[in-house]
Amino acid sequence: MRPLRVGIVGCGRNGLAHAECYRREGRTVLAAVCDTNEARREEAIARLGHEPAGYARIEDMLARESLDIVSVNTDDARHAAPFLAALSAGCHVFVEKPLADRLEDLDAMVDAALARPAQRTLVGQILRFHPFFREVHRLCSDGTLGRTFYLEADYIHYLAQDTSHEQFNAALGTNWHREHEQPAIGGGVHAFDLCRWLSRSNAVEVMSYENKLAVPQMRNADCQVFLARMADGSLCKVASAYGPIGPRPPVSHLSVYGTRGTIRSTDMWLGRGADAAHTSLKDLTRTGYSYDLEVEHFVTSILEGVATVCEAVDGANSAAACIIAVQSANTGRAMAVPQYTR
Repeated sequence: MRPLRVGIVGCGRNGLAHAECYRREGRTVLAAVCDTNEARREEAIARLGHEPAGYARIEDMLARESLDIVSVNTDDARHAAPFLAALSAGCHVFVEKPLADRLEDLDAMVDAALARPAQRTLVGQILRFHPFFREVHRLCSDGTLGRTFYLEADYIHYLAQDTSHEQFNAALGTNWHREHEQPAIGGGVHAFDLCRWLSRSNAVEVMSYENKLAVPQMRNADCQVFLARMADGSLCKVASAYGPIGPRPPVSHLSVYGTRGTIRSTDMWLGRGADAAHTSLKDLTRTGYSYDLEVEHFVTSILEGVATVCEAVDGANSAAACIIAVQSANTGRAMAVPQYTR
């Protein structure tokens, strides 16, 4: 079996991390990298052992390289164009979360993916690959926790440093975090996707509030909180804050409440009431990012011709709720969430 040829679009920290994973994978070869920033592109090529070819434009990369996989690791606002171009070229496509930050982009990306069912897509909702969250997903799916009725997860992360003038993005012509970032979309999609995945249900309506008190240099709010009503009747709360002092809370502040059990952070109780039996899940948290597991899963899905754990439609339903949450905060009212189906 010949190795699958991979092209990386976006040579920032995340793109380089995925490139290294593909170099280690064994069933893939890193053929090309693409970035409009020449210095960053050349630095990436050198760091990757001068193995991949370098391109400034994805159109040139797709025309000259015979690629099987394209990994879209660009800024959040620039996912749609390379995703659509790669699908049109016949490639399987990985794209970082959120799938997109605009509903019109979600529509186009989902339509393109559904029109090409033989091509695999994977949205980089990385928490789905973390051993702790995978175990919680099993406990939710096999009925151990009973019927889920309330979930909480947060994205609490000090990111004020990303608004500095040194973080100017030449490709975008701006500092994205300073001028355009919306915490509920950029960070909150991690937490909300986790809730969607665990509840196995989509948000049908969201209500959101926000403030801008901790990171005044941000043009938009630095703290956004929303409540989602899910299709199965459960409720979900997500807080996204970029100005908190202190370390990030463990396991995304996750809480899952079911009719047979509760998980709060790394603790689980099964039984009835205050006398329920306690179990610690802390040992499952001793790991970092799960990029290697993500890449391994994607390659296996391609070779076996099976769906990935988070296809474009799945990623769109997570991103859409977060986009609507920002709109809800701006309008001051609850808003319906569009639904994407296969």
